[in-house]
Amino acid sequence: MKVPSVVRTFVMRRLEWDLLPPALLYFGLGLVGITSIANTFFVKEYLGLSAAFLSSVAFWVGIPWALKMPLGHLVDSLGRWKHLLVVAGVGLLECSVFIFLGLMRQPAVMIAHLPVESWYLLASLFSALGIVLQDVVADGLSVEIGATREAASDAEDGQGHHTTVQTVGRVATLAGAFLAGAYNVFILSGADSLTQAGRLDLYAGLFDWARLVPLLGLCGSLLAVIMGVGDGAVEEDSSEEHEAGWPVLLLSGLFVAFIIGVGLFVHTWKEEVVFCGSLLLLGCSIWWLARKVDPASRITYLTVIVLVFLIRATPSVGAGMSWWEIDVLKFDEAFFARLLLLGHAISIVSMVLYRRLFAERPLWIVYGGYLTITTLLSLPFLGMYHGLHEWTAQVTHGLVTARVIALVDVAIDSPLAQVAMLPALAVTSKCAPARYRTTFFEVTASFLNIGTSAAALGSKYLNQVYVVTREVVDAQGQVIVPADYSQLGTLLVIAIGLGFIIPIAMLALLKIFRVKGW
Repeated sequence: MKVPSVVRTFVMRRLEWDLLPPALLYFGLGLVGITSIANTFFVKEYLGLSAAFLSSVAFWVGIPWALKMPLGHLVDSLGRWKHLLVVAGVGLLECSVFIFLGLMRQPAVMIAHLPVESWYLLASLFSALGIVLQDVVADGLSVEIGATREAASDAEDGQGHHTTVQTVGRVATLAGAFLAGAYNVFILSGADSLTQAGRLDLYAGLFDWARLVPLLGLCGSLLAVIMGVGDGAVEEDSSEEHEAGWPVLLLSGLFVAFIIGVGLFVHTWKEEVVFCGSLLLLGCSIWWLARKVDPASRITYLTVIVLVFLIRATPSVGAGMSWWEIDVLKFDEAFFARLLLLGHAISIVSMVLYRRLFAERPLWIVYGGYLTITTLLSLPFLGMYHGLHEWTAQVTHGLVTARVIALVDVAIDSPLAQVAMLPALAVTSKCAPARYRTTFFEVTASFLNIGTSAAALGSKYLNQVYVVTREVVDAQGQVIVPADYSQLGTLLVIAIGLGFIIPIAMLALLKIFRVKGW
């Protein structure tokens, strides 16, 4: 059996050490998820935040990811000094962790200074921006490595090199997430039997460990400096290509100023204004940079990123889904940890084994299959909302329960989570102009991440129309807000329907008009 190229890269004699610094950065970013389950349960059990507010927070948390455009240009400009961004990211991540620890251990002191909503939003923004700062440096290193390998190769198709490097980055991120999931399985086992105070101490302990995670990013940056990987040395470019930096720099400055201005001076429809303005500025930046790409590759690049944008922009059900799983299906912390662990493990194996599938198959097959399968895999949860798990448990004499259905669904669905992004990242990396590799890559990433913000905005609207609430009690045990999941089924139908219809319509148009590259 032929050993996959990613395995050969890391394990066999043709070991390429230049991949280690970005892999270490990506690994640390995956490990940040060590607090994700504790965060979900802490918010549900101890903070009285609505589903609509949490969707709004998800929108604002997506904005730092859109800032990858100016940050990418900054990485190109700073050269080896770009590693200072990693240091800043570590500081922001540490601030986020300390805010959460304050809310857990000294809530009265924290609330005396700011409302819970403000602290939660601030901690979420710090965490997102800290991750983005480290991620943009890792992206810059990976794009430079891919370009170096393509230049040194005799192969005509350079996309395979970029796909391999991007796959290594995704695998490293998933490996960090897998380790975080494994630790959660170990530490959260038996959490449902603890008292409320005991569970709170358990969550705080996870956040204590999270303070060490950002240090991995520092190690990756230090290793890159020592090895001279991605030191900013690029080949000489034509004056025409060099001039591309000024418009991007101007648009980047306008983008940052626009977001700050809206945040300070706009009081109504703030999220909508930020989204529309960001989309316009990012669209202009993409079009300007895409002009530096040859026409054939430009068409493929633009159509791929627009399709992935639509895939990411479809709204989700929101926080109400996890609340329903906890309250109705009785999924506890340990089971959520096992779900995450299984998903990450299968994703890592699939990414390694099927890298060539993403690199060599036609794009319409990759994305058509992805949309069809992910839609079908959404149906079991809709079925369980209407009692599917009760029927299967009865027919199989208790063998196929809600937990079994969830485990099987995650096992099949997890490998697909990276399918939408990996071809887009590979195409972007291959098309990136030499002088502005990181800028081009991060402008694209910013555009795709705005799609995530659009999904959060749509989710907020849906949750305002179809209200889902979980039970909230006060210190005396009196119910303040009763649990109501009656409209969750409608939310599921709308989210599943939009997630399939919108992108598949574009994919059909691309095939009907025989767009080049599809």
